Amino acid sequence: MVNLGMEKKPTRAVFLDRDGVILPDKGHLLTVDAMTVTRRVATCLKELREAGYLLIVVTNQSAIGYGWLTFGTLNAIHAKMQKELQRGGAYIDAIYTCPHTAQDGCLCRKPKPGLFKQAIVEYNIDASRSWMIGDRHSDIAAGHNIGAWSLLVQSPDDLEKAVKSILAISDILAAKI
Repeated sequence: MVNLGMEKKPTRAVFLDRDGVILPDKGHLLTVDAMTVTRRVATCLKELREAGYLLIVVTNQSAIGYGWLTFGTLNAIHAKMQKELQRGGAYIDAIYTCPHTAQDGCLCRKPKPGLFKQAIVEYNIDASRSWMIGDRHSDIAAGHNIGAWSLLVQSPDDLEKAVKSILAISDILAAKI
């Protein structure tokens, strides 16, 4: 194929944390058998795809760095996750994993943007038209660090506490407590 100087238009993506967003967060997921995907999640991801978004998982997996999980088992977990999502009509375009612990000081562990930048280049993603969906503040900070919009997934109890604790005011003079 000949490139006639036409650039491919940047696309938009939804970057997704894995645990707590696609999969229930049960701590470190160390076995394939412990992995579950709900039909609700598959339906949601299918709708995002139909809306024109790429679906990119960016996940910190320090269990590898600690030696509790191998890349082979991680790949098997992700293969089962993809299979379960496909049963619901959804699929993930790519999965980017940071295997390091928080103490390693790498550039790929969220909230650092290393894995996001790699995906942005590989998939020609316009971060300003994209979203990050995660269940931790590090996920939201990662979205901010690449210029994407962010959504924080929280349990109903946590969400109620967060909403009660946040009020927006124009300046300190408007604070009438």
